[in-house]
Amino acid sequence: MLKDNDKHDWREGAVYSRSQVEQLISDPPVPEERRVLDAVLLIAGVRPGESFALRWRNYDPTLEPLGRLDVARSFNSDVLKERSTETGNRQLVPVHPPLAGSRRLEAVRVTALHRPRPA
Repeated sequence: MLKDNDKHDWREGAVYSRSQVEQLISDPPVPEERRVLDAVLLIAGVRPGESFALRWRNYDPTLEPLGRLDVARSFNSDVLKERSTETGNRQLVPVHPPLAGSRRLEAVRVTALHRPRPA
């Protein structure tokens, strides 16, 4: 498996076409939570660890013309803890219509709130 510190030659070919992105974020057989994650990763351009550390308080849908994600933390899977982002910088990321316009973020929030909790 390639890691980020390996040669970066593989990244040149790691580009999705617009139609591939549309399929990843809208194909009904793909679970809604996965479609939202793909949309956050591909449209907002955040790293996976940054997306896993996002909380609802980091999303402001009231800003015009686009809502905004405040990305200031990242989840470190090696130690299973949150930490600052890789760069140490806070990013204010606009939430574009394919992610916000369909109410995808709200749908996942409602689903998460109503999911049964483990006993």
